[in-house]
Amino acid sequence: SLVAICAQMGKPTTALLTRMDQPLGRMVGNSLEVIEAIDCLRGEGPDDLMEVTYGLCAEMLLLGGVDHQRETALKKARSAIADGAALEAFRKLVEAQGGDSKVADDYERLPLCEQCCEYGSELKTPSYVAGLNARHIGEVACLLGAGRSSADATVDPAVGLELLKKVGERVEPGEAIIRIHYQDTDSLEEAEERLRGAIELSEHKPKTPPLIVDRIVASSLASAGTPEDKRR
Repeated sequence: SLVAICAQMGKPTTALLTRMDQPLGRMVGNSLEVIEAIDCLRGEGPDDLMEVTYGLCAEMLLLGGVDHQRETALKKARSAIADGAALEAFRKLVEAQGGDSKVADDYERLPLCEQCCEYGSELKTPSYVAGLNARHIGEVACLLGAGRSSADATVDPAVGLELLKKVGERVEPGEAIIRIHYQDTDSLEEAEERLRGAIELSEHKPKTPPLIVDRIVASSLASAGTPEDKRR
């Protein structure tokens, strides 16, 4: 629907449909996600997040006419990270908005929790993570204070969750699955209780389907105002 609306406005548009059964990347929470984003700009981000980021960057370069081949567009995106240009652009963006660009080199300048604990280390036998319910994990992060449950609620940028294991990864006895960054023990206890229903384990390694499920393209016939939708 969004692609069709953009096409009706005469804007060439592409959408990537991605799986959302588990959180993208490994961080959930405001400061934690900023750290992960900077890690991506260093070329050190999680594979799934980098895959989607590169894919979206390539589409933007194609739509903007900067490049005309997907492979060369992907190469430009990877090159911008490899040579440090992407991270430098981030620093300039932060400075332009009056922020502290030194966070790119010192994560301690961000609001961070002094307290954290690891969840899932009580396993007695080796297992594989078969599922991480994205909605339940988001609700746990909100419970910790990373999001708002009401319009007047205050967001705590320091709290959140760190996914130490993702779907398909093996968990040995004593290894944790999630690290919880919290401010008070009351929210921690409820967070741990809710996480029990968010994590699915299996003795067999699950199949991991492709992250990018589909690509939707709308080419607009601006003069007639008629969109022509294609799926590839």
